[in-house]
Amino acid sequence: MSHTLEALALHAVRLPADEKARLARHLPDSLEPLETGDVADAWRQKAELRLDAVAAGTARTVPADDVFATLDRRT
Repeated sequence: MSHTLEALALHAVRLPADEKARLARHLPDSLEPLETGDVADAWRQKAELRLDAVAAGTARTVPADDVFATLDRRT
């Protein structure tokens, strides 16, 4: 971590809670998007197709408890 970033971090943690929250909301908006154009559009289309399948009752869904139980067994 650079000295400037360290100083900024030290200052940020001392901010009042409401100002820290405003800063936390601002920082992600200041980043360049990780996905652009075609990639973001492809993910959006895939998500819409999956949502449509769930709404139509044609998607195979798994209860969250089952998913987490499977993950717990893997660790």
